[in-house]
Amino acid sequence: MPGGKARIKEIVDEHAHRQGLAPDDLMVEVADRQAPSGARVLSGREVVAARGGFLELRDGASIPYHKVRKMTSRGRVLYERPGAR
Repeated sequence: MPGGKARIKEIVDEHAHRQGLAPDDLMVEVADRQAPSGARVLSGREVVAARGGFLELRDGASIPYHKVRKMTSRGRVLYERPGAR
């Protein structure tokens, strides 16, 4: 499975623009030290753009790509960071 920054951006862009896919299909797990489990899951609807090494969120927050652990769509894993726990 291809990985890296380019793949994260590609997945976000595909869900925003490709016919047959929608932002609602995308789930993004990110590392979050404040969450009890150490991670939180964002809906693709919360992500407005992927650029400059960051996911830009609807609420104005930015999450660096290195915090992205896993991206899934319709139950399929599209990206998983090596060594993510």
